[in-house]
Amino acid sequence: MGNLQRSLIAVIVFTFIFTCIPFTVAYAKAEENTTYEVGVTFLNMRTGPSLDAEIIGQLTVGSKLKTFAKDNGWVKTFYNGKPVWVAEQHLIPLSIDTEKERKKANAKKDKKGRKEIQI
Repeated sequence: MGNLQRSLIAVIVFTFIFTCIPFTVAYAKAEENTTYEVGVTFLNMRTGPSLDAEIIGQLTVGSKLKTFAKDNGWVKTFYNGKPVWVAEQHLIPLSIDTEKERKKANAKKDKKGRKEIQI
């Protein structure tokens, strides 16, 4: 293979890598760093994204947390400097624009009755 072909291949690879990577990183971060409020009386914090993972603590209704990853209905956050996982279905996203809409989202949970849920 001649020098011209090697140079052309190097330019193509270089261009591909540096044009695709920024989009991949931006997309991955779009799902991270969401702030939530706990919408149930108690929400278990676990060592992994599974009901089989060890419970290492609990959050209470109204607690706020920032997420750093998602995995099949679970979100990762940090507690006392350690990673923990909680079930996303019991969280209210704080990106809701108005207080009225947030109260409406909470009211739906209240109709079902806020009871201790062991997740």
